[in-house]
Amino acid sequence: MDSLRSVMEWDIIFDNCWWSWIICAAAFAVALVMRRSTDLSRRRSGTVLTVFSIPSLLTALASFGLFIYMFFHILSTVNPETHIVNDIKLRDDFNDIENSSLSFLFLLLFMFPIQGIAAIITGSRVLKKGSGKAIGIAAVATGILLLAAAVCIFICMMGVWGDT
Repeated sequence: MDSLRSVMEWDIIFDNCWWSWIICAAAFAVALVMRRSTDLSRRRSGTVLTVFSIPSLLTALASFGLFIYMFFHILSTVNPETHIVNDIKLRDDFNDIENSSLSFLFLLLFMFPIQGIAAIITGSRVLKKGSGKAIGIAAVATGILLLAAAVCIFICMMGVWGDT
């Protein structure tokens, strides 16, 4: 368990991307629930949301895959006796891979506002048609969450790049 904690202390990808995995999965789940309806307007809205949520979901899956790769890469360098990561074994490519999580955030910075606006529009359309109050509210809330996440990413990236 100590080696697991030492890996999590070293892994920047988890720090940068864990919340985007949750947001992207939630947005995709709302889109699938909305799409799984007999009402035509809800199904169309769900299809639109699904199309907009797939790129961000693929980005989140790619960052999760990179996290798993780096997790086992770091875990292989942990000294079993001291539970300390061996810096020499990590090599120089460790920093390049770790900093790629900022690229995932940069992609999500452009995808989240578009997806959020689409979710708000389709959610309000479903609410206006009266074909599903709960899923319409969930879509609007997801859209607001996506826009808030985009603002948070922007603020975080300005903090990261402002220091250099």
